Parts: sequence; C-alpha cells; structure tokens
Amino acid sequence: MINHTKLTEHGLREAIKNTPAFKNIGNTAFQNLYFKLKTFNIFYSNYGLACRYGLDYLKDKQNISSRDVAIITEIYNEVK
Repeated sequence: MINHTKLTEHGLREAIKNTPAFKNIGNTAFQNLYFKLKTFNIFYSNYGLACRYGLDYLKDKQNISSRDVAIITEIYNEVK
C-alpha cells in the first residue's frame, strides 16, 4: 500500500527546491531547467507514476534520469 499524498504542481515545485539532490546540482542555469513548462510537466508525470505505482516502478523506467529518481525519492520519503 502506498501512503504518499500527491502534491499539487505548486507544492512539487517548492519540494523540488528543498531537496538535497536538487541543491547539490549547484548550477542555477541547470536547476532552472527543471521549472521550464515541458520539463516540469514530464517530471510531474513521473512523480505521479511514483505516487501511483511506487518508487520501484520509476527505477525500472529507462527514460528517466537517476537525478530525477533521486529527487522524486527524497520528496516521496519526506511527504507522507
């Protein structure tokens, strides 16, 4: 059973900014790419899949970066 409350888009944006994996990027230009509409929509979709099917589903997905999985995992484990 998955006991994670899915965040709104606004809530997810704030949660992304506060994760250690995101902060460790260190390059603000690269960090800003996460909030471009197309990139964020893909990220939000992947986050939704993690909420629906669990983190293992995301880890098995081939077209998602390990950094995205790390950020989603941190958010997933932080927000209950």
